[in-house]
Amino acid sequence: MKFLKAGLVAGSMIAIAAVLHACGGGAAAAGTCPKIGVLPDAADNPVTGPDGEVVALARLSVQHGTCIYDKSNASRTGYSKVRFPMTVRVSAARFQGARVQDIDVEYVVATVAPDGVITGRQTYSTTIGLSSATNFEDEKILIEIPYQGNGEASQHRVVAAFLIDRETVALNRSRLGR
Repeated sequence: MKFLKAGLVAGSMIAIAAVLHACGGGAAAAGTCPKIGVLPDAADNPVTGPDGEVVALARLSVQHGTCIYDKSNASRTGYSKVRFPMTVRVSAARFQGARVQDIDVEYVVATVAPDGVITGRQTYSTTIGLSSATNFEDEKILIEIPYQGNGEASQHRVVAAFLIDRETVALNRSRLGR
């Protein structure tokens, strides 16, 4: 009986290894994630109505999954890549007395190299229904960052930010005490 169990376990392990090899799993491994977050100066977006009065406040937050590295081409091309899932949440709260039923917001997700150069940028837009006083929308994004060498991409950054004007950035900075 022990031999049968050991045989089943060994057979299962061989099958799992074959599946991972077929999927390219042998060249990929989890590692240290880049710095991931929301740009504080552009994390809040006061939404105005047609008369210019603020009717709602939207706020960004992010979460990410495991960072998986693929260094299989580093010796041939000089580049590796890291990829991970990221969820961007846009939360919104309608101001008391405001009659808005939904709001539209735009935000950007950018990848930034250690030297500060933006290496990728994608703009997203979403509508958040406000039939209740608060609500949120999640956007699931797959981030992939190619980088030079076969080390880790821990010095790269991924930032999310609302697309807002200079006055709103100044307002957010003053709220943050800067």
